[in-house]
Amino acid sequence: MKIIVPATSANIGPGFDSVGVAVSKYLIIEVLGKVISGLLSTI
Repeated sequence: MKIIVPATSANIGPGFDSVGVAVSKYLIIEVLGKVISGLLSTI
């Protein structure tokens, strides 16, 4: 399973706690394993 989440930057200037910017960086999490009886068993 692979999860990809875009990076963001918040708290920018006068828009503190209300303005954010998406950047072209990503957090990529990859889980390797096999499914046994409906449960994920990690390696």
